Amino acid sequence: MYWRSLEPLFLFMMLMLGKPGAYGTESKNCTDTVNVERNTEYHIKSGDPAIIRCPVTYCQKKPEIKWYKKNNHSYLTLHDGQRHTVTWIDNVFVLNFSSVHKNDSGLYHCESTSGNQKHKGHYINITVQVASCRCSALILPHMTLDKLVICDRESIH
Repeated sequence: MYWRSLEPLFLFMMLMLGKPGAYGTESKNCTDTVNVERNTEYHIKSGDPAIIRCPVTYCQKKPEIKWYKKNNHSYLTLHDGQRHTVTWIDNVFVLNFSSVHKNDSGLYHCESTSGNQKHKGHYINITVQVASCRCSALILPHMTLDKLVICDRESIH
């Protein structure tokens, strides 16, 4: 009878001792991964806000993540600033633009660092679509200019 009352505790201990990952050993067999899909693209209208996602799978502690923009043959590290911020939302590290501009077009990637291990995500291609004007000419005979051009903003598709 006494054995029956200890049997669940004994089974639990056997499972815990035999289970990889028990008592913090999981970190030895676990590696962080950056899960940006290959050929990810964002098409954003100039002036609009944008959130660029970098999904990350990590073991126990959130890794340090950085965003980079390709600049010719080097990379520019992106930090919090007036036009964009970097932050975690659940297990996704995001680059949040308050308003994108034409010069924000380009290749971006995120990179995680945990201890001495680095994991780089696939490139993310951001294309900022600039607004164009649909214009009409107004002829003004009594002015020094021959025409006045009036434009309505319309985005390019």
